[in-house]
Amino acid sequence: MIKKGLSWLSKLSWAQVVVTYFILIAVVSTKDWASTPSSQRGGKDTFYSNYVIFTNAYDHLLDVKDIYARHKREQSDRFKYSPTFAVFMAPFALLPDVAGLLL
Repeated sequence: MIKKGLSWLSKLSWAQVVVTYFILIAVVSTKDWASTPSSQRGGKDTFYSNYVIFTNAYDHLLDVKDIYARHKREQSDRFKYSPTFAVFMAPFALLPDVAGLLL
């Protein structure tokens, strides 16, 4: 009975599974981002607060600001990692939030 119900699964290629997975991730991420009030996007206490903290750390590093200081107007918590991690966040910091969250 179970094998008959899942027979369609064996006909899918890996490419179809991977594409479907990424489409699902994109839909869920976009839905979550769109449901956040615009006043909270990129600000404090969003559902993606860690992302905001990480990308802000890169911006603070470029502006020669203290990346470990509490930036209350921009984020809800402090950055707690090495400056190297802030540099690795550069590709995400240069993208709009939606695109960075999808990656």
